[in-house]
Amino acid sequence: MSRQEFLTPTKAAKLLGVCHVTIYNYINRGVIKVWKLKRKTLIRRANLDALFKILSIERASEKRLPDIRHYQG
Repeated sequence: MSRQEFLTPTKAAKLLGVCHVTIYNYINRGVIKVWKLKRKTLIRRANLDALFKILSIERASEKRLPDIRHYQG
């Protein structure tokens, strides 16, 4: 994907690897700021980059221990 300054919610979802519904949920909750041009919704790429960093940090900090209930030897 080329480096565009503004993206549609669908392109933003592809970039972040999430469903477009997730992007719209973020928009509705105010997590992602958008600009409206007539009927088009645009998201600034810099805002997505910041969100991506936050999501990456959250995923990296999620350390799941294996479920040992099934390993009763």
